[in-house]
This record gives sequence, structure tokens and C-alpha cells, in this order.
Amino acid sequence: MYRLAVAAALSALALGQDLTSENGFLDANVGIGADMRVRRQQVVSIGELQNTVDVLTSTVAAMQASSTMYSGAQDIISDIAADTVARTTSVVEAQAAMTGRLNNLQANYQTMTESIAAAGAAMDTMAASMAQSSAVAAAAIDDRVDDAMAQMSTVLAANNARTQSQMASMTASVSTAIASVTGSLSSVNTTIFRAISTRASAVKHVWVGGCSSWNNGGWSEDCLDRVRYNTAAPKFRKISNTRHQAIVTGFYRIVKFTITNTCNWAHHAAHVNGREIANTHGHGFYSHWKDQWNNWLFRADANMWFSTRAWAGCGHHATHPFGGHSRVEYIYEGLLA
Repeated sequence: MYRLAVAAALSALALGQDLTSENGFLDANVGIGADMRVRRQQVVSIGELQNTVDVLTSTVAAMQASSTMYSGAQDIISDIAADTVARTTSVVEAQAAMTGRLNNLQANYQTMTESIAAAGAAMDTMAASMAQSSAVAAAAIDDRVDDAMAQMSTVLAANNARTQSQMASMTASVSTAIASVTGSLSSVNTTIFRAISTRASAVKHVWVGGCSSWNNGGWSEDCLDRVRYNTAAPKFRKISNTRHQAIVTGFYRIVKFTITNTCNWAHHAAHVNGREIANTHGHGFYSHWKDQWNNWLFRADANMWFSTRAWAGCGHHATHPFGGHSRVEYIYEGLLA
């Protein structure tokens, strides 16, 4: 190509013609009627030709390989198509089977619905029958209960009448027994007093006195520091500020009078040689004074001691100081029969 351009340029120069070259092209300005001879030379390279042949050979081999691969792909596509048809057939058959089962289920559901409706109707009928039977049974039970209540009322009335009769009889019997016991006790007391008076000496052995102070609150022995009379010897004697002691064996008596001021309960007791022989249980209104009379007869052996005690609630006055509102008497009644 380069050689062609050079030759053309030389020819143009020789002929006095304009010749230009632009973008790989050769332009010649030839006059009208002028002749122009163009001679082209081409050089062929054997090596380049061999390379071209090799490239063409490789291209043909690649096309043959592609043709073989395309043939294999067709086989794969055919297999996939066959498998798809088989799977589609299976799906169609499964769908047909499922349709049959669904139809069976619908038929069974319809049957069950009808059975449930029939059972509901039967239950309604049974419930109505049971309600009617229950009403009849309830009425019968009410009648029986009324009859039973009437019978019970009759029996209770009879029992009440019998019980009242028995209670009246028992009351009469108890009253008779109490009267008999009271008479017996009165007879015994009379006998004892007569025996004591028979055995008693002409001289009375007594001690009369009391305490100069209050006896307040909890349990404590009454003090004996005030003396009005004292003829106790030789039957008994005072051994402390709170106690007397028997010198001879016999019957003794303690008579205690006082007024008590308490907030609830009040107690007065007598003790013989540490043993309680009596204990009163009185109750008074809050801070109200109340008389307390005690008369205790007891037996004491020689050398036994005896005393009185008192208790008042809320720390109030259990025993009033000696005087017009309080005194205690110790008396020897006589020998034992």
C-alpha cells in the first residue's frame, strides 16, 4: 500500500498533476483529457499466511466441538422433557386420587352432619322427657317431705310432752332429795353444835381483832396487829402477826367480816397448816364497796396453825382496816366427840 502511494506520487509529479494523501487515501487531481496509469503492487508474506491458516483451523475445530456439545444438550433437554411429562402424569393421577378422597370426605361429612342433627334431636327429646320426669319427681319428693315434716312435728310434740312430764317428775324428785339432804345436814350440824356445846367449857376462848392497814391487790395474809378481845389461852395462841396456832386438838372457827373494793373479782380464803379449807368467789362493780361475810368451822390438831388471806382485782382494797368495817374472830369450839 505504501509502495502504491509512492509510485502514484512520482507519476503525478512527472505529469505535473496535483497529488495529496489524507487518512490513508491517495487523492490525484488529473486534468480533463489527461491519461493516468495506476500500477499496484502487493507483497504476500508466507509466514503471515500460515498464521492465518492456523487460526482458521482452530476456528473450525471449535465449531465442531460446539456442534458436539449442542448435540449433548439436546439429549439432556429430551431427558428433562420426558421426566417432566412423567412427573406431570403422576401429579395428574395424584390429583385425581385426591379428588376422589375429597369427595369421600365430603360424603362422610354430610353423613356425620345428619347423624349429629339426629342425635341433637334425640337429646332434645330426652331432655324434655327428663325435665317432665324431674318435675313429677320433685312434686313427689315435696309431698314426701311434707309428710315427713308432719310426722316429725307430731313426734317432736309427743317427745316434748313426755320430756316436760319427765322433767317435772325429776324436778319434784330432785327437790325432795335436796330437802332431804338439807334436813340431814341441818340434823348433822345440830348434832355437832350440841356435841360441841356439851363438851365446851363454860369459858369462851376467843381472839377478836384485825389489821391496822389495808390488804390490797394480790393474795396476802391478813395481819393481826389490832386486838379487841383475847381469851385464847390455853386452847390456842397467836404465833405471828398473821397466824394463830392450836394448843389442843379440837374444833375451831374463824368468822371474818370486812368490806371490799375491787374492779371485778374478790376472794377470801382460810388456810389450816398450809391447806386451803375454803375460798369465796365474789364479784363487785368497779370501785364499789361490798360486804364480805365468812364463817369457817374446821378441825385442827395441836400445833397446827391457821390464818386468813384475801385478793382483790386491779390492786384495790381486799380487806378494810380494823374497825366498824372489818374484824376477824378466832374461836375455840370444843373437843372432838
